[in-house]
Amino acid sequence: MGAPERAIIEGRLASLEPHERRFRINAGQGWVGEEHRVHRPTPFVLYPGDVLLRRASVLHAAPSGWPDLAGWDSVVVTPEMVGTRIAVFVGEEIKAGRGRLSRVQVMFRDCLTRMGGRWRVIRDPAWHRSTAKR
Repeated sequence: MGAPERAIIEGRLASLEPHERRFRINAGQGWVGEEHRVHRPTPFVLYPGDVLLRRASVLHAAPSGWPDLAGWDSVVVTPEMVGTRIAVFVGEEIKAGRGRLSRVQVMFRDCLTRMGGRWRVIRDPAWHRSTAKR
């Protein structure tokens, strides 16, 4: 993710309304373990700046297609649940410029909206409610 997307994410998180909660969750996987920074060459042919993970394991983050920001909106449902608050899952995908959704992101969006969730693509740090797809 580049600087334009980071700026959009920061702007969106800073503009959350009281009934909104969003979290930045990365998709994919990486390695975790004990970090050992090497400052001089060693018999393992490691060089200054290299990182060695001992007892490493794979960290699985969110699945492919997961939106950049995910969370919920607190909503009052009427008439059958008058006055009851529920949380509606929301996915917000950040795209700078002409960035497009991947095939897997389209599948995630379609599934989420079909099941009653909300999905938005946010392209501008000055995000406005009028761009929301509900």
